[in-house]
Amino acid sequence: MKKAVYDFIFPDPLVFRFFHLTLLNLISNLSIPLVGIADTIFLGRFTSSEHIAGVALGIVLFEYLYWGLSFLRMGTTGTTAIQTGLGNELGVQLVLLRSIIIALILGITIVILSPWIEQLGFTLQVGDDRIKTIGISYFRSRIWDAPFTLMNFVIVGWLLGKARSDLVLIAMITGNLANILLDYLFLKELGMQADGVGLASALAQVIQFLLSLILVRNVFSNLVEALSFKLVLKKREFLSLLSFNKDIFIRTAFLIVTFSLFRNFSSSIGVSTLTVNSILFQFMLVYAFFIDGSGYAIETLAGDLFGRGKIAEVKKLIRIGLSFSFLVAASLVLILSIFPVQIVTIISKEANLVHDLIDMLPWVYPVLFLGGFAFVYDGLFLGLVKGKILRNSMILSSILFFLPVAILGLYWKSNPIIWISMSTYMLGRTITLAYSARTILCTT
Repeated sequence: MKKAVYDFIFPDPLVFRFFHLTLLNLISNLSIPLVGIADTIFLGRFTSSEHIAGVALGIVLFEYLYWGLSFLRMGTTGTTAIQTGLGNELGVQLVLLRSIIIALILGITIVILSPWIEQLGFTLQVGDDRIKTIGISYFRSRIWDAPFTLMNFVIVGWLLGKARSDLVLIAMITGNLANILLDYLFLKELGMQADGVGLASALAQVIQFLLSLILVRNVFSNLVEALSFKLVLKKREFLSLLSFNKDIFIRTAFLIVTFSLFRNFSSSIGVSTLTVNSILFQFMLVYAFFIDGSGYAIETLAGDLFGRGKIAEVKKLIRIGLSFSFLVAASLVLILSIFPVQIVTIISKEANLVHDLIDMLPWVYPVLFLGGFAFVYDGLFLGLVKGKILRNSMILSSILFFLPVAILGLYWKSNPIIWISMSTYMLGRTITLAYSARTILCTT
């Protein structure tokens, strides 16, 4: 009976696999912002608004640091999915071990360099000395979790590559629930402040890592029995993984720089423009939150199908992903168009700000549609382990499609043109990646 229902709703098995993985990934992602909300609630109830602001400075630093190193997750997913599609179980296991070695080395390096990271990070951020002191307390109590956080990136990526989003869900929800419970323990019961929030985050990463080791324990036991360490560190394969990660790192760095320039140009036009764009940017993040779940699914399925030589299925997967991203974008645009006042006034009651936000909403809509298409192709090439294509697309889109238009917006102090620059940026990514996809899939 259950199978009959599934067959009726999802007559195509690929459609079912796509939505099944997307849903699990979405639930996993949903647990992440809950931790941020819990941190804010506990800080607000048991400390002061200064501590909320100070921790926010520390979180920004961690977000940039770990966002830049997210290639560990992305690189592992595609490489694992390809090996899974090829039926190379030994290769699948080696990807995990090699990636964990890279993550461990990078994590230890971050801990060693943490005094200099702290000094640079808080020097560049705006805030009075009291707020920065609180932020530094949070940073110092959390930074030692870097090796565990980066190894968690790898294990999550590896499980996604094996289409085990269910295990990712278990690991992430456990880690995030542990974070919330530790927040309560340290702030409410032990009277700690920002350092307690940082320590809770760090210990939660350790708990997630230990649970993840249990989930993948068979891999390590099999490797210990069957492999020599020389095979794990085999030069060609290790350098290939490092090269792919390097390309993804460069791609992510250009993404971060582009978004930073968008905020800086907004700030240069005026405080009101920065305020409006910061709020509108949150709508983009809400959309990205939903699309990320499908992006992970595309990475997993594309790599697996490509490894099996099922090119027609990969093309079908692209169509499914594009259709899904269009429907999500259209749904969000429809809601924002029908209820603009009701949604905007949830964020602010200030009349001028509400007016400016509603005026600017239509300029965000093209970014949602084009950004969704770009995310689909991102997922495709991460799954196919084509890092150079992603890197080159991002560089071209940032320099040729975004920057000239954004500079015009800054020169004319026009916020609509600033948002057009973000649309052209997403358009550039979509065009370059779609062209590359057509070239690769039609010649394979």
